[in-house]
Amino acid sequence: MNDQPAMTALSAALDALVARYQVLAGISQEEREAVVQGDPSRVTEIADRKRSVTYEAMSLERQLRANPLVRHHGTLARVLERLEGSEEATLRRQRDELVLLTRSVERTNRITSRLLQRAVDYADTTVRLLKGAEEDGPSLFARPRASGSALLDRRV
Repeated sequence: MNDQPAMTALSAALDALVARYQVLAGISQEEREAVVQGDPSRVTEIADRKRSVTYEAMSLERQLRANPLVRHHGTLARVLERLEGSEEATLRRQRDELVLLTRSVERTNRITSRLLQRAVDYADTTVRLLKGAEEDGPSLFARPRASGSALLDRRV
């Protein structure tokens, strides 16, 4: 069996996957910055782009798994075990770069997730405090309504 076409396709799929993860890493950084800046419309726009690039990466990963060499040997690591020379070096470099990029994206996503959770917790706490204040009666610092309901604004 001539493995050269499968090897060429495998290398091309890895290159494309690395390129998608490079884009994904940049988008993840942008998303984190938008969350820090508190720009929800930008976060939404970035999340849409991120979803699109993620689907592209998933499609490339399916292509990678469908490659005859990977199907035959089971994993990319097993393919690498059976290679030598420049083919092995090229695929190993591509795989290592992909591993670094995926870790970077995962790390950035974890940070962004924590930031978003903190923002949600803050908003939830604020809403609960405001809701509790309404249930407890007028605020000490509220502007007087027609009846002068703010406690500090009443005349004694």
